[in-house]
Amino acid sequence: MHPDSDESGDGPRDALAFLSQSENRVGVLAALSDGAARDRYDLESAVDASRRTVLRVVNELSDRGYLRETDDGYRLTALGAHVHDQYAAAVDGLDAVAPVASFLAAVPAGVVDFDLARLADAEVTAATPGGSYAPLDRTLELRRGASRIRELAPGVERRSVEQIADRVEAGEEVEIEIVLTPASLETAESEDQYAAAHEAVAAADRVALYLTPEPFELPVSVMDETVTLFSGGTDGRPEAVLETDDPVVREWAESYIDRYVGLAERIDG
Repeated sequence: MHPDSDESGDGPRDALAFLSQSENRVGVLAALSDGAARDRYDLESAVDASRRTVLRVVNELSDRGYLRETDDGYRLTALGAHVHDQYAAAVDGLDAVAPVASFLAAVPAGVVDFDLARLADAEVTAATPGGSYAPLDRTLELRRGASRIRELAPGVERRSVEQIADRVEAGEEVEIEIVLTPASLETAESEDQYAAAHEAVAAADRVALYLTPEPFELPVSVMDETVTLFSGGTDGRPEAVLETDDPVVREWAESYIDRYVGLAERIDG
């Protein structure tokens, strides 16, 4: 037997396609998913479909071994219950990340190892034609009052550098770790608009600067309890920033930053 086939001749890929092509098929399975028997009239009401449609769907599901007719009405088989549960789980998983789908489309596969459903309640601030600085503005807002900042910084932006410089020069109680790429370090040290602020940051006791030998797959920061992930952008301006306070995501982010800190060279002081 082909590895993608089962005894009904219905392989897993075909099963998903079969259900996704008809809301009524899914509806009938869902109506029977509690294990109780339902007659034709109950199913017509549950899926809000005609008698003819329900009978056709019932026959299709029966032919695949998903349900059977009993003296009390129609009931799911073990196979039907399993197929329903797996299909529902797949749909729920996709629904969970729908609000952040456009952001995740810009994230390379394999970078994160937590369940993406953890991002279901995350907020995304994206650049728009009339608001290209919106992601950066939101990042600066989150970072303004944070007492602990860890950041993988693939780029340099004037307001970002100045914000950190102002905080450390004012003697604020803040601990900062920043991992820079060679390109961002060169810009920070050589460009007049950054150099003075960068020098103040590098000299501050509360700041640890690192230089990474390899580029970041995904720019990340942790600001107290908040994690931010960045996508796209140039010159220190991301195209989008995702923020979440999920503890599992934060644990991943801390470990991800630790990886680059471990590879990097300390360059401040």
